[in-house]
Parts: sequence; structure tokens; C-alpha cells
Amino acid sequence: MKRKRAEDDSEGEGEEDREGEAEDGEREPEDGKGEAEDDSEGEAEHGEGEAEDDESEAEVEEIGFRSGSSWSKRELKFFKFKVTEVNSFQDFFGEPPCTVFGNSWQEFLDLDMTSAHLVSSTKEISFRSRAIELLVKDIISATKTHKGHESCVDDLVKKLLEYFHYDRNGGSVRSRITIPLRMSHHKTEANPDHTVEDEATTVKMLVVEDKSSEVANDREHKGHHPEAQLLAELVAAVQENERLHKVHDLGDMSEQMVFPGIVFMGTLPTFYLVTMTKALAHCVRRGQRPTFVTESSLGELAVEGCGGGVVELHELKLHQLLQVTKP
Repeated sequence: MKRKRAEDDSEGEGEEDREGEAEDGEREPEDGKGEAEDDSEGEAEHGEGEAEDDESEAEVEEIGFRSGSSWSKRELKFFKFKVTEVNSFQDFFGEPPCTVFGNSWQEFLDLDMTSAHLVSSTKEISFRSRAIELLVKDIISATKTHKGHESCVDDLVKKLLEYFHYDRNGGSVRSRITIPLRMSHHKTEANPDHTVEDEATTVKMLVVEDKSSEVANDREHKGHHPEAQLLAELVAAVQENERLHKVHDLGDMSEQMVFPGIVFMGTLPTFYLVTMTKALAHCVRRGQRPTFVTESSLGELAVEGCGGGVVELHELKLHQLLQVTKP
């Protein structure tokens, strides 16, 4: 269903994020009830969303709004996201895996995590580093004692990001934040599980989406679409960063940037490097099909020495993958 525009969006995106945003045709819930009403209205206008025939989407030039947590393959197709799987560490990250590690990580590498996973308590394991002891506890919690709980994956991922010093040099690791998402002239939101942002300006530099092992092991992901949700969160981050560049007088934001993201399915990381553009963010804002394709590289990468296959955290060496995703 096409919406009537209140005024021509071509008269500068810079005006859209100022006090007069309502004049741009973006609609906000009148009673402040928020996302639930917005999403139900948007979905009502487009039937049941994914129940629609994908083939019919090719004939539609505009799309209704949805919160980031409701994005699915339908939105990925409409906004022309193309994901290419890359299985080479060197090709994906542009550098070889690490070969030299600090003392604490060497301790982690030397641990027999299979045996650690079988012990009744970590009291039976001798740790030299308190940080590694806490990390192993979180691994066991996320993969064994509280396997179906997404909150345990959240705890583990936050600890990993902080352990890899994403919170240093002016960076900050934030959990469960809300990022405004403007889609089809409406205000909704995206809710990444973690972001890495600049401490002073809150400009986002990396986005993480977590799902429990229970969801990860379900073929249909229990109705979740973590890849689509992550990409919605990246769009929201780009829109918000553009606003923050104006607020903090940081100059014009680049027209194109490679934005990193990670999806954790339990302890299994999938890495994304998405070539995000301001043009795509504006297409989402207006609910218009772009004329271009957004390229994304997906990395499910085995590290030499792990026996092949996708690396899971309790099978060691995830740190080699995470270290080089620093923004």
C-alpha cells in the first residue's frame, strides 16, 4: 500500500532528523504506546508479512514499516541485501589468524574444554587467571547448565567484547539498547543485544545479535530471523550515526562504510561485514525499493588446528576470530 508523502524527501535528509521530523511524513504513535501498535498497523497493511507470496513482492515498490525484531527474509529481499559466504579467514578479515597470544589466552588455549564441560563444578579446574575462570564459567552456563537461556549468551558475549578491549580507547560496550529505526515514514526501533559505540558521541561501530542454543539448534530458528534482525539493526545504527554526526558537529558522514556485525547462535559466531550506505538508510526510511544491491560478506570460519568445521566457543580459539573484528 503506497503512502502519500507530506513533502518531498529530496529536499535534504538533514532536515528529517531535526525538530520538524513530523513534517517529513514520519508518523509516531499518538499515545506513546510505541512499537507494538506501529508494527501491528504496518503488518495489517501488508497482510501477514511472510505469509505473502515472495513472488508478489517483486511488483511492490514500497513496503510497510516493522520494528527491527520483526524483520525477516521479506525485508532482506525487498531492500536487496546480498550475502556472500566467505570461508577463508584471510579473505574475510584481510589478515591471517593470530599466532602469538598473551598469557591468559594461552591458558585458555591450553585448557581441555571438553573435560571442563564435563566437570560438575569449575572448582575442579585449576585456573591461573581470574578472567579466564569467569569466561569458562560463562561458556559452561551458555552451553550446558542454562543452555536454553538467551540471557546467558548475552552475559558471555558482553564479557568477550570487554575482554578483547572493545571498551578501551574511548569505546564502550552497551547491552540491550534501543536504536531508533525510521522505516516507511514511521518511527519504530531496533534492539541489538550489544553495540560497541564511541563513549563520547555514542556513534555505533559494531552490532551484535544473540540467540540461545535452543534457537540455534532449531532448523527454523523458532520463527526468529537473526540475520535479518542484525541487518535491520545495522540500518538503524547508520541512521542514528548520521543524526549523531550532525548533533556533535562531526562533519558529513561517509556515503559508504563497511559496518561489522556478529550473530551468536548459542556460542557459535557468524561474522558479517556489510557495505552500508546512506542511500540504503534513506530507502528504508522512505520504504522504497533501492535500485542497487547491498553487499554483505558472511564468515563462518574454521581456524587451523580446530579440526575443520565451524568454530564453537567451547571448542576453543574463537578469540582469533573476534580479535580482528575490532572497528
